[in-house]
Amino acid sequence: MGKTSRIPTLWIYAQNDKFFGPELVRRLRDAFTGAGGRAQFVDFPPHGDDGHSLFSRGMPLWTPVVDDFLRDQNLGTRDIAAMPAPSPLQPPPQLRDKGRAGFADSLSASPHRAFAVSPKGAFAFRSGRRSTREAAEAALTACAEYAPDCTLYAVDDHLADTANAGSR
Repeated sequence: MGKTSRIPTLWIYAQNDKFFGPELVRRLRDAFTGAGGRAQFVDFPPHGDDGHSLFSRGMPLWTPVVDDFLRDQNLGTRDIAAMPAPSPLQPPPQLRDKGRAGFADSLSASPHRAFAVSPKGAFAFRSGRRSTREAAEAALTACAEYAPDCTLYAVDDHLADTANAGSR
């Protein structure tokens, strides 16, 4: 692909990506640029449990890189949009440190996200689904792998009991 590509490209990678290991990514980049492709490679440190989720859960990390790249290509003449305000949601009280970190990750995940939790602190969240309903079902299913009594705690930026209040 590098032989025919003449447009600058931006490659963003997190070192702990479970789909594309570091050696494969290095070989792909070297083959692309070795054949004449123009690539700016940004190697992020490990992100969460799987760096492949950097795009859905780490928007505040990579958006400045994309904005700079676009500006360098004379494509970024707009004012950079402000990051959304932090969610006012507090983590469920039964969560321990790992659960609180997971809840914080869920708040920065892409829309259509849901967080499920059990009374003893088992948890799971899912994001990037086609709908909040799909995210909620996936979060509950994932949480149920750890505890039989999981309930939905939050959907997007709302507590679960108020998440659908606006759609009634």
